[in-house]
Amino acid sequence: MASDDRRHDSAARPARILLVDDSSITRIIVGRGLKSAGMLIEEARDGAEALQLLTANAYDVVISDLSMPGIDGFAVLAGARMQPVPPEVIILSGSEDIQRAMDALRLGAHAYLAKPPAHPDEVLLTVRRALEMKRLRERCALLEEEATPRRARAARSRAAAA
Repeated sequence: MASDDRRHDSAARPARILLVDDSSITRIIVGRGLKSAGMLIEEARDGAEALQLLTANAYDVVISDLSMPGIDGFAVLAGARMQPVPPEVIILSGSEDIQRAMDALRLGAHAYLAKPPAHPDEVLLTVRRALEMKRLRERCALLEEEATPRRARAARSRAAAA
């Protein structure tokens, strides 16, 4: 599917979520609530698997643990941000990682959630906000693409009139 197609139909299809955590318990708990809300969940057990999935598939949101053996959540965040249509990234982090979670936010993560989430709806609400942000970014990009030819024509008209 072309990126323009993804942009136009993202509101009509179920959200695609990549859930990255080395803890199967966290993946089960977080994934259960999102699946019950009608979202499509793919899981990665570590950062390396997440980067492979990001290269092969388009996701709306990535939820990633920050501290994982090998490739960590910072690398997953960087990999997500390099995608042609980047997903929003939500970082999960234990309370001992607050400073690192703040660093992830500065690097472009949409949100930080403490691990384990305080309330089951916390993850769902954060994902819904991330999806809305992604849709707004895509809409802005589409409007900018549409406006660029108009700006060029207007500039040519002003130059010809001068």
